[in-house]
Amino acid sequence: HPLIVRAEALGAVERGAPLRVRVTTTATRGLDRGVVLLTSSGGAAVVGASSAALGAVPAGGQTASEFTVMVPAEGHRFLLQFQVRGEGGNRDLTRGATLNLLPDGPAERMRAATTGSGEKLLEVQAGRIER
Repeated sequence: HPLIVRAEALGAVERGAPLRVRVTTTATRGLDRGVVLLTSSGGAAVVGASSAALGAVPAGGQTASEFTVMVPAEGHRFLLQFQVRGEGGNRDLTRGATLNLLPDGPAERMRAATTGSGEKLLEVQAGRIER
């Protein structure tokens, strides 16, 4: 596909707090013009614009757009869905990206450990799965 789209959080995902999200679009072939749309906030409130216009992006070029959402105070996971639409090579192009927001991080508690050979790693306590 001639578009590569990546969404990333620009800070910690905390309940009830605003979160800036960067959507990076890379065009492997030229993109004449386009738009980035926040198509689903997954329950998070959108703060500000839900779309951003893209100018021309040359082949191999990259552009970034930022969005802000308010992470809900309650809930487990929230999916932000983005779509980049544009024109390039005399055809319409569309590509999406999703960002899985997990407030407060994973439920496991990790701790730093060192193996007998001196290798550093993160250790998570195992739990039994009842079947």
